[in-house]
Amino acid sequence: MSLLKKFEQYWKAQNFPPKNQKLLMATSGGKDSMALAHILLQLGYPIQLAHCNFQLRGADSLADEQLVNDWANAHQIPLFSIRWDTHKEMEHRQLNVQECARALRYEWFQKLCTQEQIPFIATAHHANDNVETLLMNICKGSGIAGFHGIPPKNGNIIRPLLFATREEIDAYILENNVPYREDQSNQSNYYTRNKIRLQVIPLLKEIFPQLIPQVNESIERLRDAELLYQQTTQKILSKLIEKRGNDYYISVIKLKQQAALNSLSYEIAKMFQFSAAQAIELLHLLDSPSGKYIANTQYKLIKDRDFIIVSPQQEAISSFIPIEPKAQKIKTQEGILELEICKGAISIEPSKHIAYIDVSKLETPLILRRWRQADYFYPLGMSMKKKKLSKFFIDQKIALPLKERIWVLESNKKIVWVVAMRLDERFKITAKTKQYLKISFSQTDN
Repeated sequence: MSLLKKFEQYWKAQNFPPKNQKLLMATSGGKDSMALAHILLQLGYPIQLAHCNFQLRGADSLADEQLVNDWANAHQIPLFSIRWDTHKEMEHRQLNVQECARALRYEWFQKLCTQEQIPFIATAHHANDNVETLLMNICKGSGIAGFHGIPPKNGNIIRPLLFATREEIDAYILENNVPYREDQSNQSNYYTRNKIRLQVIPLLKEIFPQLIPQVNESIERLRDAELLYQQTTQKILSKLIEKRGNDYYISVIKLKQQAALNSLSYEIAKMFQFSAAQAIELLHLLDSPSGKYIANTQYKLIKDRDFIIVSPQQEAISSFIPIEPKAQKIKTQEGILELEICKGAISIEPSKHIAYIDVSKLETPLILRRWRQADYFYPLGMSMKKKKLSKFFIDQKIALPLKERIWVLESNKKIVWVVAMRLDERFKITAKTKQYLKISFSQTDN
């Protein structure tokens, strides 16, 4: 069967847009994109070309641009072309060359689609690219989502050559005398994808001659399996994860009872932008003592008794904050706690907004959190008489709206201080105290 016939069958099978819909065709000047442009032209698709010159290869970049320009003019096809100072953009965006080029390319494509009212973008990814992507994802430790390779459709981006092997594209180029330029960087082993393409794939093909088509068939089946996996996973996670205010609570007991614990931990980690390696740390966290946590730039996963609490990194909106007893400031919704480690003579200021705590009696990390109904403590000055916080608040005539805004400082499941209200007797300073933690609470206007 000819490549054109296969192309039309694949287009129909993937429910790509109707043939009369305009397409923005990403065209580098290399074999793959020039073959796709030629196929779309032969089959009568209304295409417009978009060429990106990243100015990374000097005269070669200019020659690529000229080839695409000449071909577009020869066939009277509209062409959009752009040049970037990619090194400058890399520095500005703090990205490597491949990440930066990808970001620039797709941002510009989407901008063109909006400006020119072009509904779809076509790229020339093919079956070999798909296998390379799968291998890279497996080696990086991706979840099942990494096994689906390159999706045929992603938003308004379509990949109509994904069925074709590199050999089929080469044969089409030769048979139809399609002009193209070879990017010499494709022969370099500097990039990971090139190493897989030039070293790993040829070795695997010696063992499995039908590697590319067979792996692509597996990818198709894995896409279906992923849909079932995602449906089941979401159903389970919706029962495991409970949102409370700005935080998410995950029952340790329920999570540990799940048959697919490793996969669920990975999905939870991914949900909150944690890496695959940190998903393993999450598993360890299940059996860790309270107060242990892992963090990224956006969230902390904190072990607290029978729960893993997912708390935003912005302390101003978190209701569960692990802290170390050192000089620092902690911001909450209601105010700021200023911590100071002190030695020597103790000068006590009589204020309920200041706590003086014997450091030797603390176990770290401390936990700053909202109070709970089951909480109790030993109020300072009551001769070690145990009292539930709920009863303490009634005695103090605390209104319900204010109760909901009260914080407690905890050390190894023991309440140290009901913030801005009362210290626990067990943590008070004595004549034997050598080092103490002074915590001052200043309220902010809300």
